[in-house]
Amino acid sequence: MHSPEPRRKPPVRDAHGLRPPAGLCAALFAAQLPDQPSDGPGLIEILIVAGLIVLAVRFFQSRPGKPGERDRRDAPGDQPPQRRFTLSDDPWDRLRSKPKQQDQPESPEQSAASRPESGAPDPVRTALPGEAATAAGQEPVDDEFLRGAKMFYSRITASLAEGDFDDLAEFCAPPVLQRLRSAPRESVEIIRLTASLVEQKQTGERIAATVAYRSLERRGYDPKPRERQAAWVFGKPAGDPAATWLLDAIIE
Repeated sequence: MHSPEPRRKPPVRDAHGLRPPAGLCAALFAAQLPDQPSDGPGLIEILIVAGLIVLAVRFFQSRPGKPGERDRRDAPGDQPPQRRFTLSDDPWDRLRSKPKQQDQPESPEQSAASRPESGAPDPVRTALPGEAATAAGQEPVDDEFLRGAKMFYSRITASLAEGDFDDLAEFCAPPVLQRLRSAPRESVEIIRLTASLVEQKQTGERIAATVAYRSLERRGYDPKPRERQAAWVFGKPAGDPAATWLLDAIIE
């Protein structure tokens, strides 16, 4: 009669039903025997190493893109260049009593003033009187001045159409303001606007600059846009960089 075989214990499994690796079980078992000499790592060292591995894996998984891309994106050379010229830094900005908000869309007059004429060279860059003016000791008139002159034209035209003479009084000399008060009021849509410097001179203590405008405008109830030409004379005290340009005369 044979003696019954001893019953084998079921294998140890974790919560997911998986059998732990034999090496890990042996290491954990050895760590629980303080009296048994062992040269291997203890339980605390194993837990520390495992925690460091988990943290390293999570760190690399959370980083977007390849290493080094974030540094390249943050490099100053990859950022869009800032505008060299802003109206807030130019004396022409003193003409604007109503600051323009960044989220406010451009008006048709401002859009037309900043849009170059199709198929033709930019007239703003054709005249170079700034060098001669600097040699004569006058204030140079350059591309920034002409950009301001185009915005000046759009602002005057819009204020005149609205009958805002308080706004016009900030930009116009008294004789010009009196002339504009008697001008007819009508809606104006500026489709195209170009400006070029005709003359710049200094008489006594005042600088005068004459700007020639050519525009394509739709006025009043006329559905057909028509070309217009005019010359405006701007003036300001000489030697005062904070002084404001005023419209001294209109020549049509």
